[in-house]
Amino acid sequence: MVVLGHPEFYRKLGFMQADIYGIKWEIEVPAEAFMVRELRAGALKSIKGTLDIIPNLTSYRPNNLKVLM
Repeated sequence: MVVLGHPEFYRKLGFMQADIYGIKWEIEVPAEAFMVRELRAGALKSIKGTLDIIPNLTSYRPNNLKVLM
C-alpha cells in the first residue's frame, strides 16, 4: 500500500519511506512523504521500481493504471 502524506501521521500507522524498499514515484515528491506499508510480512522484499500514476483522472480507464517493476 502506498501513500503520499504527512510522515509523522503515517509512521504511526506502520508506513515507512518507499525509497527504503527501492520504490519511487514517477514524479518528484519529498522522499519522506512517499511511504509504503506491507500488508503481509515480507511482501515488499522483492518489490522495486517506479510507480506510474494516472496523468489525467478525467481520462481514466482501468488499463491506464500500471506499476513498473
